[in-house]
Amino acid sequence: MKRSAVIGFALVACAWLATSAIAKDLGSQDVLKLSQAAFANGEYTVSVDVINDQSLTAFDIPLRFGQPGDPVHLIRVDFTNRVASWDFTNALVDNSDKTVILGLIAVVGRMDPSTDLSVSAAGNTAIANLVFKMDESYDLSFETFTTTKPGHDLTFLYYRYESNTAYVESFAPKFEVEAGAAQKGALPEAFALSANFPNPFNPTTSFTLTLPVASSYDVHIYNVAGQRVKTYAGRLEAGVHAITWDSRNDQGTPVASGVYFYRARAGEFLETRTMMLLK
Repeated sequence: MKRSAVIGFALVACAWLATSAIAKDLGSQDVLKLSQAAFANGEYTVSVDVINDQSLTAFDIPLRFGQPGDPVHLIRVDFTNRVASWDFTNALVDNSDKTVILGLIAVVGRMDPSTDLSVSAAGNTAIANLVFKMDESYDLSFETFTTTKPGHDLTFLYYRYESNTAYVESFAPKFEVEAGAAQKGALPEAFALSANFPNPFNPTTSFTLTLPVASSYDVHIYNVAGQRVKTYAGRLEAGVHAITWDSRNDQGTPVASGVYFYRARAGEFLETRTMMLLK
């Protein structure tokens, strides 16, 4: 059974944030769907779509798009025109944990059903676009997750009106990822060393080393005086591998602000790039 509560309209935001018991939806087709992905100009865009069988007034959407250290960054979230007039649209992005929490509320402190996300004749409505920076060979995947304090869970909310009283209903929709949205990369064809991101940075930055075959490798980071401050070395399987530097040297001591060079070697491959630490 859906969870109901009589609320004042000024408490819609609190009801969204404090949802703790998510009930099963009794409708037929409430879905959060990731779809229509495409690469362009080095960016990978995934559409966040909603399929609903009643008008919706709020969303809590926590998504995980990788594991810490993966060579993928969510560089921005573009909310669509359909929710541009909503009182609250927010994206909490954590590129260290590879998570994003989307929060959307149609109205806060008043009642205006005309702003709700109505049922679309087309079957689905795009509410946001997730724009990633990543290598085309990276295997991008998605899942939802749950947090506490503050509590977040994949949740849709809508108003139900009965005898001049407003109730808010909350439920967990179905989660779907269209085949094209989860990027599955083939093995790379050539060695490569990527630019670091972010750049400038403080205190951490990441870059990727691409290996077409299993290889022994080393990556050295140097300061402008030519002194080696950090070394990564070992053997890796073929694929795209992320390396994250926390601006500390091999002894664990933070280094000074300035320009640094990172050089990667694997087999006959050798490449050097620059990065800047700004504290």
